[in-house]
Amino acid sequence: MTSGGASYQPTPTARDTTVAAGDTLRLPVQYTIASGSIAVVVSGLPGGAAGSITVTGPGGYTRSVTATTTLTLLAPGSYTVTAANVTAAGTTYVPTPTSQPVTVVASLVASTATVSYALATGAVTIATSGLPGGVTPTFTLTGTGSPRSASGAGTVSALTVGSWTITANTSVSGTTTYTPSPSSLSVSITPNGTATASFAYTATVAPTNFTITNVYLTQAIQELDNAVTLVAGRDALSQDALGEKAVQHAREQRQDVDSEGHGERRGQKKSPGETGRS
Repeated sequence: MTSGGASYQPTPTARDTTVAAGDTLRLPVQYTIASGSIAVVVSGLPGGAAGSITVTGPGGYTRSVTATTTLTLLAPGSYTVTAANVTAAGTTYVPTPTSQPVTVVASLVASTATVSYALATGAVTIATSGLPGGVTPTFTLTGTGSPRSASGAGTVSALTVGSWTITANTSVSGTTTYTPSPSSLSVSITPNGTATASFAYTATVAPTNFTITNVYLTQAIQELDNAVTLVAGRDALSQDALGEKAVQHAREQRQDVDSEGHGERRGQKKSPGETGRS
């Protein structure tokens, strides 16, 4: 007999008895529970998304489960609960665990099997070449999940399943610029899989560009006799100013020479007698 989602087995199931006229027959029968149940708990899927779970057991038993439910009237024995990936609204969800054994005993208390779904994730391994030690490349990852960033070659994990674009940024060290080739790559991330992406860098050295921040100049002025006089304690002059100063100085010296010459000529015109008469 069945009652409340369980089956019961009578003991004894049959009995032979002789009854005399006028006797009252009393046959005691003991019922015991003969079936069990499995409570399948499903979580992690968005509203409206159906799970993909199969329960198999003794006697060829098979039952599909899409949401939390309790399987009743099960024969005692060993059962297996398996779960598969589910895709909803273009997003893949993976179950944990994918398979689990469940033992069913004759009892009103159900055995439990929990299946938790989560966004499917994978990883990508980024490899680089052409970079010297001490230069760390950076990358930007955009795709089916939230944007990610990475620094240095290595593996980026926990990427949502789907298409991702990896963009390699230009690296600069001193006057050298390292340009990646290609500048970006598209990879497909699969559940629990690892994609690969490789970038080769080319170095470009910037041309030398000197900047003069301080200048010390020594000022020199040439005399009329071709001697060069160093002038100390004076601010340095520009080329134009230096030229003007030199011309002015030369003019002053020429005037001095002319003045001395005129004086000497005036002295020669006077005779001693004239000087005495003066």
